Amino acid sequence: MPAPAADANEAALKAAFLYNFALYTEWPGLGPAFEICVVGRDGLGEALDALGSKAVAGRPIRIRRLAGTAVPEECNLLFLALAEAGEPAKLPALRPSRPLLTVAEMGADVTGKAMLQLALEQGRLIFDANQTAAHAAGLRFSAKLLRLARSVE
Repeated sequence: MPAPAADANEAALKAAFLYNFALYTEWPGLGPAFEICVVGRDGLGEALDALGSKAVAGRPIRIRRLAGTAVPEECNLLFLALAEAGEPAKLPALRPSRPLLTVAEMGADVTGKAMLQLALEQGRLIFDANQTAAHAAGLRFSAKLLRLARSVE
């Protein structure tokens, strides 16, 4: 059964945010592909898969949905989605100095570790930025990205 239009629009918007987060982050080094990995029920489906035709820093994007708690070394961006029935997905154990951009939906169990946190507020998608966590992983957000954030830590 197809998703309602509002859900499809929200999915497309979230996928666009993930893509722009990747574009407006300075990366210390990338492999041959840019991998977006997803933990939890992403609900983004085709909208996220469509990013596979795009590139980040000249590298093709690959989408990987993770079933376990291990995050492969090749992942560049980790999207932590809400699990089934609104239950929070748990952030997998991560090496603190790894250049992995962590993005979480509001309500996901990230205990301050997410670098970017997405939320739907009054029908608009917004995000908060945690520069401290990003800097600890060797990542830098562009000023353009930070200007759009609701709050910056």
